[in-house]
Amino acid sequence: MSKPVETINANMSIKAALRFIQEKHFKGVVVVSEEGELQGIVTQNELISLSYSNWAVIMRKFQSELQEINTLLEQKSKPYEGLAAKDPLTKLYNRYKFTEIFTSEFVSMKGRENEMSLIMLDIDFFKKINDQFGHNMGDKVLIDVAQVLDKNQRQTDVICRWGGEEFLILLPSAGLEKTCIIAETLRTKIKQITLLPGHTVTASFGVTEVRVDDTLESLVERVDSALYEAKKNGRDRVVTL
Repeated sequence: MSKPVETINANMSIKAALRFIQEKHFKGVVVVSEEGELQGIVTQNELISLSYSNWAVIMRKFQSELQEINTLLEQKSKPYEGLAAKDPLTKLYNRYKFTEIFTSEFVSMKGRENEMSLIMLDIDFFKKINDQFGHNMGDKVLIDVAQVLDKNQRQTDVICRWGGEEFLILLPSAGLEKTCIIAETLRTKIKQITLLPGHTVTASFGVTEVRVDDTLESLVERVDSALYEAKKNGRDRVVTL
């Protein structure tokens, strides 16, 4: 007695058809329509090939969509990258970004055996400015000092607002003597700021040369000591260490 022919419906999914064939241990199967009409015979290998073909199409489709999403995300993230790297008031680099750049420049300095120096400056009597003229004027002083630094920097210099009224300037390819000249120029330019009636804006400067055995911590500590000496000796001056 012959067995009835087992078939699958043409509307069955590829996954379901493959499972049917594998469970029955068939190499192929007859495909019929909803009305029971013969549509053809499909083999297991053909189903597998069709499955992979469909999967590849789906992956290409989603890959295109993912690329579009990534492009949009990159475009939207660019302004935030700038915000994350800059001090919101002065628009100079913040401490985090400065640290990142210093690490790269320090490696470059040692590799090329170049000179590099650091300036730290602090606005003199800044608390008195805030107390006497208000914090809005204090912010304006910070912005104006930052603009003086920015307008008079070399292309390779890196300026950041280190914190409060303190600023750091990293000068690649500049030795101590050249850096002192630059610091003196900046000191003079800052004295030309005319915001406050009867009050001259001044700043004190510490300068030091970067050494190959330095860390950022040791370097900042040394330049901060030079700045302290400038403050102690009357302010509005440049001291090297």
